[in-house]
Amino acid sequence: MSHDIEAQVRRVLQRIDHEITETNRRKFDEHVGEVHHADFLRLAEAVATLRVEYMKTVLTADGTGTLQDHAAWAKKMQAHRLAYTEAMSGFNELRHALERGYFTLQD
Repeated sequence: MSHDIEAQVRRVLQRIDHEITETNRRKFDEHVGEVHHADFLRLAEAVATLRVEYMKTVLTADGTGTLQDHAAWAKKMQAHRLAYTEAMSGFNELRHALERGYFTLQD
């Protein structure tokens, strides 16, 4: 690819990236509004709590009991893992949105 074409492609991609950022800013303002430092910390604490609950359940595995006991344990594990991973995913997406400039974190 020639140098001119590469430069043109970079400019187009930069323009698209800028438009995506502006669209996300507008949508964030319309649908989410302000995000405060305390909101971020509250979410981080919720993720930590869910992680601990998941780990506590992991540590209850002992390999004894009936098939029904194991099934109940597995169901509890799934619920804790789902809650934790979804909260972590949400936190990571919020962090990504902050890093991309989709919103400004308020004090």
